[in-house]
Amino acid sequence: MQTITSYIHHIQQQSNNTQAKQLFAEYEAFPIPTKRLEDWKFKDTQDWFTSLYTFTPPSKITQQQLDAAIESLQFDALLVFENGLYHNSFSRPNSIASAITNDFEADIPHCTNKFECASLIGAQSGAAIHVAAKHEKQHVLIVSFFQGNQSYSLQKNRIYVHADSHIIITELQISLSDEPIRINHSVSIKCMQKSSCEYTSVQHLGSKTELIQTISCLQEQESTCTISNFPISGAYVRTNVYVDKIAPHSHAFLHGFFFPAAQEHFETYVEAIHNAPECETHQLYQGIAKDTGIGVFSGKLHVAREAQKTNTTQNNKNILLSKTAKIHSKPQLEIYADDVSCTHGSTTGQIDNEALWYMQTRGISREAATKLLLKGFITDVISKVSNESVKNAIMKALENKL
Repeated sequence: MQTITSYIHHIQQQSNNTQAKQLFAEYEAFPIPTKRLEDWKFKDTQDWFTSLYTFTPPSKITQQQLDAAIESLQFDALLVFENGLYHNSFSRPNSIASAITNDFEADIPHCTNKFECASLIGAQSGAAIHVAAKHEKQHVLIVSFFQGNQSYSLQKNRIYVHADSHIIITELQISLSDEPIRINHSVSIKCMQKSSCEYTSVQHLGSKTELIQTISCLQEQESTCTISNFPISGAYVRTNVYVDKIAPHSHAFLHGFFFPAAQEHFETYVEAIHNAPECETHQLYQGIAKDTGIGVFSGKLHVAREAQKTNTTQNNKNILLSKTAKIHSKPQLEIYADDVSCTHGSTTGQIDNEALWYMQTRGISREAATKLLLKGFITDVISKVSNESVKNAIMKALENKL
């Protein structure tokens, strides 16, 4: 067993790749996230870097577990991982989806945080999806299983979408045990001219599993990037989303829904950077919290001086189902251009009692009326997922928590 710092230091020392050493220098330069930092004030992650972990637990996945995970889901290619390692026997890749080893791509941008650096250096494998120019839209399903006791898993996915091509990707992250597990996951998406990528991440994690993931998207001219995240269960799930627009007429649609119950803690941090004119970004994040669950949403829209005629919206809506649940919301606009349309809004409240009363007068019980109203609230975000089988599976999982 060893700490994450000693683990990735060993890996970069073994590598002859110059970028590995540069990434480790970036890793060392980033401070350890603690509650003293504004974007980490709700969760201290210092022990992620000081605790001892097992990094490669033996494989335990079975065909029955895989079949249960992908039941009713429709896809064109399947990639299966366990603890960050690729399972060739369970996967069904095609020409655009494969597994990668621990390499360092030259055009991957600099890290956005310490966790992403660790993932880029330490991950032994991950999904490599390379969509050739003018390729027809396909659905790639990634299933990432995690198990072990006091284990630490690193995985990195790389998605390259060439000009005039389109891809849909869904990733399921699933715990196989209820032992303490920590997961560090990164996704890098590059959308070339007139391309589109839809990436959906869904977490089904145990009560002692913690996950921190970073999803980054670099957009070129007239590209479209859609990123959605749905933490269904887990002790702590944090998703960082970064979108960087470097050419005009690019579009981003960022969605998410969190529903912490019992002692679950779910966080979403979103930053969209507009460095080119006539681009748009639309954010819709919603949350429900009950029991002593904690939800956090922090969204930032940065519009550079040269990014004139930018169009952005940011909307965060939340419902509290108990007096002990908490949701923290922080929408932010940072605008340096003067010809823009940028709006944001955030609401947190309780379920509509007037609507409940109206439904009860029509013979619907209070419990059934509450579930109907919450189901309608959830549907606003889930309707953004284009694959019907994935949409239905997410809806079913969230309904089971009501």
